[in-house]
Amino acid sequence: MPINNASEDYLCPDLEVVPRVRICTGKACRKRKGANQKLHKRIDGSCETDSIKCQKICKGPVVVVRRDGERFWFKRMQGKKTQKAFMAFLETGRVNKRLRRHLKKHR
Repeated sequence: MPINNASEDYLCPDLEVVPRVRICTGKACRKRKGANQKLHKRIDGSCETDSIKCQKICKGPVVVVRRDGERFWFKRMQGKKTQKAFMAFLETGRVNKRLRRHLKKHR
């Protein structure tokens, strides 16, 4: 199913696996300190988190999620609605319409 199809959600395969979230600590992402802190606070305890070096996307904060061998790169993870959509993705595995705009890569 194509990710760019705005009419449907994309479902990650194995929802039993706890996603691993990595938050970029590159220079551009560190400038968004407030957004990074809010994101860390929202995620706290719901899944494994750690930091990752610059992902060369430079539209921060950048977040990489690994779920059942698949990786999702999200850019510009700032704003309350975007972060709420991200948390819903962590819980359900669905990339909704709002979050799809922030999805940079998927492998």
